[in-house]
Amino acid sequence: MVVVFGKPGAGKTTISNAVVKKMEDRYTNTNTCRSSSSNSHEKEQQRAICLLLDLDICIPEWMKDNFAKGIYPTLDQRNEFARSACNYVDGEIHKAKSSNNNSSINNNNK
Repeated sequence: MVVVFGKPGAGKTTISNAVVKKMEDRYTNTNTCRSSSSNSHEKEQQRAICLLLDLDICIPEWMKDNFAKGIYPTLDQRNEFARSACNYVDGEIHKAKSSNNNSSINNNNK
């Protein structure tokens, strides 16, 4: 997992897009992560998932408003944000894995 963070306008999205593109190119060409297994099902389980997630959508409006005023969240509020962001990331990974599994099943049935 790679996390990129920084100030607005620092180039996080530009860099992240380039990293995801390189990873997708690498894993699209090989179709799986490097694996010593000869079992195709096991290799399929190791398929790379490249996601570009913008965690700004996890920041509540009140927190954004406070940031603009120079008011920063308490430790408890930061912990709650971190839990929320982790839940969002877990959900997106689960969706991507489900999507990969469904497309693999569909491709295997052809």
